[in-house]
Amino acid sequence: MLNDLVRWKWLFSFMRYSDWWRLHRKTVHQSFNHPQVLPEYYDIQKERTSLLIRKLATSPKDFFEHVRAHSGEIVLEIVYGYRTQEDIDMYIKLVDGAMEGLNASGVYGTYLVDYFPILKHVPAWFPGARFKTEAEMWARNTDRAVNLPWELIKKLIDEGSAVPCFCTRNLEKIRKTATSNDNLVMDEVIKNCAATSFLGKCPFDQDEGSAVPCFCTRNLEKFRKSATSNNNLATDEVIKNCAATSFLGGAETTVSAVLSFILAMVLNPRIQARAQKELDEITGSARLPEFADRENLPYIHAILLETLRWNPVLPLGSSAIPHRSVNDDVYEGYLIPGGSAIIANAWAVLRNESLYGPDTANFNPDRFIKQDGKSLPPNPESIAFGFGRQSCPGRQFALNSVWLTITYLLASFTIAKEIDNEGKEINPVVEYMVGLTRFVSCFRMGRNC
Repeated sequence: MLNDLVRWKWLFSFMRYSDWWRLHRKTVHQSFNHPQVLPEYYDIQKERTSLLIRKLATSPKDFFEHVRAHSGEIVLEIVYGYRTQEDIDMYIKLVDGAMEGLNASGVYGTYLVDYFPILKHVPAWFPGARFKTEAEMWARNTDRAVNLPWELIKKLIDEGSAVPCFCTRNLEKIRKTATSNDNLVMDEVIKNCAATSFLGKCPFDQDEGSAVPCFCTRNLEKFRKSATSNNNLATDEVIKNCAATSFLGGAETTVSAVLSFILAMVLNPRIQARAQKELDEITGSARLPEFADRENLPYIHAILLETLRWNPVLPLGSSAIPHRSVNDDVYEGYLIPGGSAIIANAWAVLRNESLYGPDTANFNPDRFIKQDGKSLPPNPESIAFGFGRQSCPGRQFALNSVWLTITYLLASFTIAKEIDNEGKEINPVVEYMVGLTRFVSCFRMGRNC
């Protein structure tokens, strides 16, 4: 349903293991997970997070919308070079349309066609084939989210007005040595990687030379400067795919983690106070935290890990879209026949009491604090962001964004329950958006500045 009918084949997280998949993953990893590259994004992350704090101070009850916009703004500027609110709003609208299809059809088995792929050939008018009509609507949204921004960034690059970003850097690098055919492939990779980071396509037309520097412009420029006409066909496709992939993964995971953190602070004021005390000892309450402070804030790091464990972004890990064993395999004496669908239950692992203690339903950062005679439980990063080679290749970038956001929130506010007209606390009623991803979709809170 998802890959063939809703047309999400460009998302390399859903691709089969192959050279094509490795090329996509390498492109995203080098741009979003390499330690030498990550500091290049610090200024954008700090600027956008400071803007989030100002918005929350003005209208705290709109925190859900502010957090969602903040996560998208960071990735959009880095991937595609988006800077104006008009551009950002336009792209997020495209993404919301595509995400509707992903969340509706992304969980394997939701539709009968997942079990019987031959049903994808049934005409839409056939009785019981409503899924074909739904899929076509979602597919149009997906195509627009991936392709419209990409065509614009290429146009701006050709005009010479593109802002440096993921797309421009990669296209520039690849095209210096690539042929036209390869550029088409690399364009597709960058587009998909950008959409995975947020979900869509580069908003600037690099071909016209007026694109703002961003993930797409940087990658497109990087690839195209070294490419020949034939290789360009391949490289452009890769960059386009990776750009879209980067946006989807970077934005959605950050939104989920930050909202879960806010909920945890509302429910656990003592934990919040302890974290703020640790933060004040480092910053003196005179400045906002910096990335350089991270190693001196072990309790806040433990809060980040517990947030990932307590309410994982992908309850079924990177395998929420099932993968298939190519050949027969044996794992710890258990035969996995070739062709079997394999789904890893990250939620069950992260709530496993033999690994994380008897109170896994509770939010308790102390489980990740080193204590005498006790070994630490498994790091939830390696589970929450997927397993093995299917893990998120941009997870360090995402973790940096989440860490900075929660430290800025702790430094700026006391997050508390909302107070009613009689001065009594209102216990939050939490609703979750459940699909391929799982995140808090609604609850009420108050705040003290």
